[in-house]
Amino acid sequence: MARKAPTVSSVAKRLFVVLVATRNPLNIGAAARAMSNFGFSNLRVVNSYELAFREARSAVGAAALLKNAQEYKSIAEAVADCSLVVGTTAAHNRKLDHELRALDEGAIESVRNFAPAA
Repeated sequence: MARKAPTVSSVAKRLFVVLVATRNPLNIGAAARAMSNFGFSNLRVVNSYELAFREARSAVGAAALLKNAQEYKSIAEAVADCSLVVGTTAAHNRKLDHELRALDEGAIESVRNFAPAA
């Protein structure tokens, strides 16, 4: 029997967005606004630039999301309770410690992880 597709609300409760070492308040605000627009509210921040973090002006309609964001000192702490971690980066000129997969491959794995068992 085929699995049922997960609902947005069931995924939203289990999905955490983790921003690492963010410096630009426009990026922080844009991420918070996008999360809010799509019904996601679990923001975790690792080593953020404090001045830009809580009051990012580009977070239109997402002030509560920024206010309730959880802060962590390391990526390991931020994802300790997660069963699947998907990261994105501008991978050029960086030493990668983990396998780099194409976005479409990661999307398939993410959907598999979020789909409820039959």
